[in-house]
Amino acid sequence: MNTDRKQELIQEWGFSPVEHGTGLFERNIYNAQGYKEFWEAHNPDLIQFYKGAEHTEDYKIDWALFN
Repeated sequence: MNTDRKQELIQEWGFSPVEHGTGLFERNIYNAQGYKEFWEAHNPDLIQFYKGAEHTEDYKIDWALFN
């Protein structure tokens, strides 16, 4: 699966571009718990979680599930 298709999917999951054209996307569904999620086009297999400015964990995406 190409990166453009991955980018389409993460936007369907509620991620929004941080700045147009940078390839960085953010989702804030865990704000109540203090977390933000980020996805980057240059590292498309991970969703990165941050609490404040501290990186806490990564979620590896198995893109084979979405073919």
